Amino acid sequence: MYTWEDCLAEAQKNNLALQTARAKVDAKKISLDALHSSLYPQLSGSLGVNLGASAGQDEDLGQAASRQSESARLSAQQQIFDAQTRPRLEQGKLALAAEELNYQIAEINLRLQLRQEFCALLQTQQSLELAQTVTARRRQQYELVELRYSGGLEHRGSLLTAKANLTKAELAEKQLERRLERNKQKLAQTLGVDAAAQELQITDNLRIAADSASRPDMLALLNQSPTLQSVSARLDSARYDTAIAQAAYIPSIYLSGSLGKNWSQSQASGESANSEDSSWSLGSSLSFDFLDGGKKANSVRGAELQEKIQALELDASKQKVLLTLEETWDKLLDAGDGIAAAQEQLQATTERSTIAAEQYANGLISFDNWIIIEDALINAQQQELSSRIDALLQEAAWLNAKGETL
Repeated sequence: MYTWEDCLAEAQKNNLALQTARAKVDAKKISLDALHSSLYPQLSGSLGVNLGASAGQDEDLGQAASRQSESARLSAQQQIFDAQTRPRLEQGKLALAAEELNYQIAEINLRLQLRQEFCALLQTQQSLELAQTVTARRRQQYELVELRYSGGLEHRGSLLTAKANLTKAELAEKQLERRLERNKQKLAQTLGVDAAAQELQITDNLRIAADSASRPDMLALLNQSPTLQSVSARLDSARYDTAIAQAAYIPSIYLSGSLGKNWSQSQASGESANSEDSSWSLGSSLSFDFLDGGKKANSVRGAELQEKIQALELDASKQKVLLTLEETWDKLLDAGDGIAAAQEQLQATTERSTIAAEQYANGLISFDNWIIIEDALINAQQQELSSRIDALLQEAAWLNAKGETL
């Protein structure tokens, strides 16, 4: 038996989409570590062994003197200055922060999806209970009409109508039973659990938690929006792209050094000769492209244009997010008002149905008038259930708009 809180915890642990988003954050951390490696000395080594022989013009190569040499070398290189390194590192940090925002957004969207599927299953469960009640009520109506028809107090049209209403109620109940299984499978898939391994059941403990007494500060929520922060991160990344493109005009300076040793051995006429030598080197290099066919200039112009595009998208996103906050808040208030109206309507139709049932049993109203009142009661019951589910969904949309995570 799952409560709403159980579903949140289970989805956070098992949902596949959330696991993918979490893995992407870990991958960005590794990429950032790789960028930092350029700040440290680069050390490499090599070992070599060579065998060979050489012969003069009149000599037999098979009888020529043989030579063998071995070598070992250790090389080091340190970046002294590269104008692109610092912007790349800052961009890497920004990429990690952006991926963490994407994970947060994945949680926000998962919460909305989970609420929608939880409410769909909850509505189907309660609709099935209501349908069973309606079926029982339609059966009682049919039996009453049949009794009055047998006594000559009702005509055949009323009997057939009551029978059709009963058949319709039974079919609706069967359809809800099938829908219930589908909704269980959808929720189980989002939770990351095996629906076949256990009978998925949820409890009716979900209530509206949003405080609708006072209007929230929409501008403050706008600045806290993860969606807007994600767009802002893309703008910052575009700015670093511009800085990297501009830094390509500045030369790069490297310091390098090496240490090596060589051994050689040659053999001729039965005699061998050995030699050994060592070497070291230390130097620096400066690299700069004097002519690149306009590659750097085009890169800068392209980066500046992308930066402008991202700035425009940020302005558009601010307007969109603010409008979404306003709309979802108003719809949440409307849904709360809808519950009160639906419950009042249900109370009125329930009372009217009780009176009408007694009147029909005593022959004071016709079948047609009675069945209209009964239909109104069933519609009011369904509307009251729909209004409660709609309020839960509107709250979910509001929480999604303001960035509520799991």
